[in-house]
Amino acid sequence: MIAVFNKKKNVLIQIDEKKDWIQFSPYDYMEDPYLKIEMKNFNYLKHSEKCTDCTQFLDSFGTESTDWRISSSNKVKIINMTELGGNSKNQIKSSISDYHTGSIIMLSIYDTDIDKESLQEALNYKVEKEDYKSACILRDLIHEI
Repeated sequence: MIAVFNKKKNVLIQIDEKKDWIQFSPYDYMEDPYLKIEMKNFNYLKHSEKCTDCTQFLDSFGTESTDWRISSSNKVKIINMTELGGNSKNQIKSSISDYHTGSIIMLSIYDTDIDKESLQEALNYKVEKEDYKSACILRDLIHEI
């Protein structure tokens, strides 16, 4: 079961990737890690009009929030909500056609699991690379845990 959640907003979205109409593909080994969720014959955007949890998730795209997480295969990753569009950036596409009917959700993720040791290693790496914006985000997450 895939869980997209935000503890501060008390939001939980569960997706059963074992269903034959759902395909979950993690690309967490890429230079810009991301996750891809394909849902055949399911219009996520239409669904979000009636589902408050999905609406809150959708409304968070493009924000500076680091409160959204995704859990799958006993791993918890932080969704990078600031990244929009492009190949490995956050986007939701819904389409109705002969080729593809359904929705594709692409989620940009940070390349570290959520535990203090992993976060501290990532923080040290970001400081060494002088990526201070990412370092500040990681520092705040360490204090949050």
